[in-house]
Amino acid sequence: MSTAWAQPDADAEAVTPASQDTRFIPSDLLAWDLGDGRTLRLATPDEFGEVGEVLQSAFTTGCWVTPTYKEHLAGIADRALTAHVWVAADADGVLGAVLTPKPQYLRDPSFTFNILGVGPRGRDLKLGERLVEHSVALARAFGYSVVEIRSSPHMTAAHGLYYRYGFVRRIDWETSVVDSGQRLLAFTYRVADPNPDAAIPVEEPPTRWSFPSQPKEIVVTLAQHTPPGTHDHVGGFRPEAPRLPGHVVLDADARYRLDVAPDALRGRAARIARRLAAAQEFVTVEDSAAVTPVLFEADGTLLSDDWSALARSILTATEAGRTYYPPEARAEIDTLEFLIAHDLVGGLERALFAGSEKSARVAQRVLYARLGEFDQTLAARPYLLGAAVTSADISLFSVLIGFDLEYRRHLGWGAASLVDYPNLWAYARNLLALPGFADDGELAALGLLASPDGSFEAPWGDPAPVEGVRDLRDAWTEPDDRDWSAA
Repeated sequence: MSTAWAQPDADAEAVTPASQDTRFIPSDLLAWDLGDGRTLRLATPDEFGEVGEVLQSAFTTGCWVTPTYKEHLAGIADRALTAHVWVAADADGVLGAVLTPKPQYLRDPSFTFNILGVGPRGRDLKLGERLVEHSVALARAFGYSVVEIRSSPHMTAAHGLYYRYGFVRRIDWETSVVDSGQRLLAFTYRVADPNPDAAIPVEEPPTRWSFPSQPKEIVVTLAQHTPPGTHDHVGGFRPEAPRLPGHVVLDADARYRLDVAPDALRGRAARIARRLAAAQEFVTVEDSAAVTPVLFEADGTLLSDDWSALARSILTATEAGRTYYPPEARAEIDTLEFLIAHDLVGGLERALFAGSEKSARVAQRVLYARLGEFDQTLAARPYLLGAAVTSADISLFSVLIGFDLEYRRHLGWGAASLVDYPNLWAYARNLLALPGFADDGELAALGLLASPDGSFEAPWGDPAPVEGVRDLRDAWTEPDDRDWSAA
């Protein structure tokens, strides 16, 4: 599973013993004597290669992982920049390992551990139990009351260990899908007596993106992109309804003005529709601070502020555009458009702008579940309705790229990424490669295209890192090469 633990650039400083960073670890947790010549301790940098080999062996002996995940297991040196690498070892070497996030980089309300594994030489020695026990002890020392973990469905031995220790399965949280197409199981453990005096300062992880020059200063704040709305009695965000809802009929011989911020989550689909419909001559775009796009007639009369219908209104104004919204498929497209607007765009807004942490977390889980459903829809077809791009694809793409490169960094430490949904990830990259889905200005604002001076704009800041993806922006520019002819 992808997490928000940072992945460094290839040119980042080499890992040194100091990178294990013991500042916040109590002395009694730095090393445990496991008896019979075995200890649980921090790995040394020269052991990182061996740790990777042991984990690969652990995850492929009696179970299986995809080749991609197996390769990721070897990247311990990269992970060690933002995670503590703990090993159970004896005089002959590493027996098992687990990674825990360095607490100064963890912004999630719960603690976690990752890729816990015991190699064949360490089996039947109760080392898994001790690695879990130690991880929980770290959570307690750092002041966390909950440990939250994810596990692949076929890791039944690990699940038995978690149940015996006292973890509880949280089916309602199981919304993440990994590269094998499996949905990860979720488990939580309530930590007794967390340290009430833990005060660990939040620090930025040591991450650098491999661009020709450093990104420009962050100039966009989330507050600037908050749509009008209110909060209900539990803090749930309720966006303001449009004043003029529904589809509008446009005349290609008339003139209209679309006011919208260049990077507005609600406005990207209308901008794409304008290009694909070849409607640039009669629909001009006014870059503004408008979070919700609004369409005006030539005399300034408001024609529509229903952002969810604007793309389809523009597409139906031209022959070229109507191919993306064919009459025979409109009922199905409209159903998909409603789900995208309400559960993806609306879901993301409810997660971002909630008035309480609990409401935000509930909204986030609903968002991930809907992403999982769309991911399954795209498992055997290139686009939502089959072989042809439709208005629904324009709308889905618009929210996916904004979610991954702009808004996801605001969802907190550990937020799922588009990479967690392999079919959506391939689909979105393929759409980005099609003509009309992004112009140079939009690519530059996303950090995907260099400015004339060679620098990369990053008005939203760097996107949240994704485990196993060294350069997310570069990965976005690489289309998927799967063959759909047999689908």
